[in-house]
Parts: sequence; structure tokens; C-alpha cells
Amino acid sequence: MLLISKIIALNKNLYSSLGFSSNPFSRLSAEQERGYLEEIYVKPRYFDTLLDDISDGNSRLIFGKRGIGKSSLIFELDRLLNQTGAFSITIDSFDDIPNENNYGALIYMMLEELTTKIAILTTKYKYKIKELSKSQKIKLAFFVKEFYNPVTIDEYQEYINKVRGLETRNWFVKKYNNLFYTPLNVAANAGVEIIGSTISKSLGIDNIDVSEQYKEYFPKASIKEHQRENTKKELIENIKLLKSFLSELIKLIKTLGFKSVVIFFDRIDEVSSLDGRVDRVANFLKYILSDTSFLHDPSFSLVFSLWDQVRDSLNNLGVRYDKFRPITIAWTFDELKEIIRKRLKYFSVSPINYVDLNSIMPTERETGRILSLSYRSPRDAIRLLSHIYDEQSNNNVDVEIFENNSIKRGKLKFVKNYDYKSVIPSGKGKENIIVNVNRLLKIGKTKFKIQDMTSELKISHVTAISYIKIFINLGLVEMLGERDNNAKVYQIQDPKIKYIISRGYKKLEEIHY
Repeated sequence: MLLISKIIALNKNLYSSLGFSSNPFSRLSAEQERGYLEEIYVKPRYFDTLLDDISDGNSRLIFGKRGIGKSSLIFELDRLLNQTGAFSITIDSFDDIPNENNYGALIYMMLEELTTKIAILTTKYKYKIKELSKSQKIKLAFFVKEFYNPVTIDEYQEYINKVRGLETRNWFVKKYNNLFYTPLNVAANAGVEIIGSTISKSLGIDNIDVSEQYKEYFPKASIKEHQRENTKKELIENIKLLKSFLSELIKLIKTLGFKSVVIFFDRIDEVSSLDGRVDRVANFLKYILSDTSFLHDPSFSLVFSLWDQVRDSLNNLGVRYDKFRPITIAWTFDELKEIIRKRLKYFSVSPINYVDLNSIMPTERETGRILSLSYRSPRDAIRLLSHIYDEQSNNNVDVEIFENNSIKRGKLKFVKNYDYKSVIPSGKGKENIIVNVNRLLKIGKTKFKIQDMTSELKISHVTAISYIKIFINLGLVEMLGERDNNAKVYQIQDPKIKYIISRGYKKLEEIHY
């Protein structure tokens, strides 16, 4: 019996001791949570207004800090749109797009993504083809030939599964499709790509002659000599023609039964070639966001999810925010508590007597400290709790609440290993963000004056003022209204840096746990 008890103890997981079905802190990104996002999602303020606006063909800009939940918002909007008869796509990979002068390349990418999705969905709703005129069928065949991108079986099925709101007018056809019809007769092999000719054949448009279309749009090239890569180079330089293609494609999509068309742009600030620099991200977007007539086209809606640090730079480049009613995603302390509550409820073994954050913390005061240290960021709150969980799991899994030592070690691990470089923008100050964080740590005060800086950093008054400007530009420090003996007082904003100072560390590298 003793041996059995030891084996059971060795195999026990911390999450089960805490009352969870699995570790609720193991997934940090919206992509990892898509399977259950609907169950744990908390709507930000103005969510319903935003959904109504983009459904009605209004383009919008969404700003927010990294980790605040912009991608989760896009996923949830996309899910609801797909259930209500709208046609939406999300573009979140831009590695093939030039950093500047990229307007044509971005519209070309829209055409590719829209064509690929509508071609795939039409294989499920084949009866919709009959509703197209002869000229519309020719255009559909042309778009598939020119802009369709091959997809894997899994990607194909994902497109099919997402749409729920496109109903048939004919009861019998609807029942027939549901009971007997397989959208595309291909080998169920995840490694097989579904190419354009397969799609065209499935739709019965593979024999349509599109040579007239090529003659109209590309008079210098015959259909026999036509190569897609060559026309792509020609097209991205012809913004007017690309816009006309987009207009025709959107008309086709709506003719096939969709109420509206919404195109989401996400993760632009994470493009590797932009290196997280605010100025580069702004330049990447300035061409498309400066074309107000394009963004005001009521036949579709463009939604850009953007880093809040880019907002001022875009405005300086001529982007008119008064035209597009930007929304900023931010959470109050109580809203962050609700986000954590819904997550923990989802992962709890008992949905009735579910585990909340107070249940696994030694005191309610400690719960408040944890949430404060996350700086009202859902991702940071989960990341911090994941560090605490890891420390507790490494120490003792047979507990019902986190122990104080595990909480302390988890906090220190969180503040030391925090990705300051990604969250705080480069290109705003002259020096590395870590250098500036360490300068604040060396000052050793959460409130300080210029005199404190000159004394602790051994620098001149002029140099101290230049450092202050960098701190403020990076969002690390703010100037308070109060004064001390007529001297300006500055305060550190980031609770992580405040916490490190409270522990007596003078450098990030000195932190040990």
C-alpha cells in the first residue's frame, strides 16, 4: 500500500490538486485558445458597436498594447460574422509584402485571400453557381485562375467549417447537401494541396474560356504565354486595376449570398523585417491608410488591429482618425478579474463550484498584487500565473493553494524574463530599452527628481534631462503635477519596474530566484 501511495503521489498533477481539469495557464496566445475562446471571451467596451459598424461596411482601426487581446477580438468578431451570413477573412502574414510602397501588394494579397475562400466555400454551396450569369461565371473562373492559392485538406476543411450563416432557399437542396454531399472529392490526406484546377473542375468552370478577360486586362500577353508571376508584377503597379478587380470580386461574393465583406489585418507590428520599430510599422501602413476614398468604400470593411504605439506616428504621416473612429482596447482592474474568472471557470473540474483566483491564492490581497503586477494585460496576467504555477509544480504538487515562496519566485522570474524589447517599442529612444530599465533601477526610487538622477547615475544635469525625455518617450515614466522644493517630480509607470525596485535590485541581471 505504501508503494502504491508513492506511485500515486509521483503521478499527481498540480492542476488536479488545485481543482482544474488541466493547466489553465499553459497557453498564452489567442491562436492556442481558439478551440475554447468563445467559452472564456470577455467583450471589451464598444464591442457590439464595432461589430455593427464593420457589418455595415465601415472601416475601423483598433489600437491596443501588445498582449491586451487584439487578436482575440479579431477571432471573436470573425466567428460572429461567419455565423451571420457575412464573408470575412483575416490577413496576418506579411513576410512577402515590401516594407514600403506596398499598396498594390496589399490589395493583391486581399484578392488572393478573398478568391481562395470564396472558391472553397462555393464547392460546398455549388447550387449558388446557377445564380451567376454567364459573364459572372467567366469572372469567377478568371479570379480562380489568377488569384487562387493552393490549400491543404486541413485548411480547406477549416474554411468550410467556419461558415454557418449561408442558408439555401430550397429546403430539399439544403437537406440533400447535408446528408449526401461531400464538398470536394479529394484524397483525405493532410499533405495533399488542393490546387486551382481541382477547384475549377469541382465548380464546373474548368472549361470556361477566360482568354477575353486576359485580352481586356493584359493586352500585351496572350493566354498561351500568360504566367501568373509576370502578371502579378504588372498588377501590383496598377492600383486602379487592382481596385476594379476587388470591386468585381466583392460583387461576386455578394451575388453568391453573403451579406457583407470584412477584411481583417492583424499582427502587422510583428513582421520580422519591421524589427518592432514604430517608424517602420507606420511606413508599412501609410499608403493604404492614407487612401480615405478606398477606406470609405461602403461595399466592404477593412479592420486594422494595430499596436497603440503606432497611433501618433500614423497621425503624423497623414492618417485621418476623425474619418474612421478608432477604438482603443483597454481593460479596467475589474474587467481583468472577470477575464481570469471565466478562464479558471472553464478549466475547473466543477463548473458549479468552480475555482477562482482567490481560491488558489493565500490571501485576497495577494490576488490584487498579482493582477496589479500584470499592468491590466490579460496575456501578462496569464504569463505571471504560469510562472507561479511552474514554481509551485517544481516544489510541491500536493497543495490546494499556491505557496508564498512559489509566488515570490514566480514574480521574480516574471519581471526578470519579461520581454521588454517586444512590448516597449524601439526606435523611440536613442538607446536600448534594457539599458533604460536598468537606469531606473539604479536610481532606486519609484518617485524621483533630476537631483536623484545626477547623484545615483553620476551624470550631469543636461544628461539627466535627456534621459528623462527617453524615459517618457518609452512610456516608462510620467511627470507628476506635484513638486518638491520647486523641483519637478517624475514617477515610474510600469508596476514591474516598481516591484523590482521594492526588492532592492539595481539591475535586471542581479535578480535571482
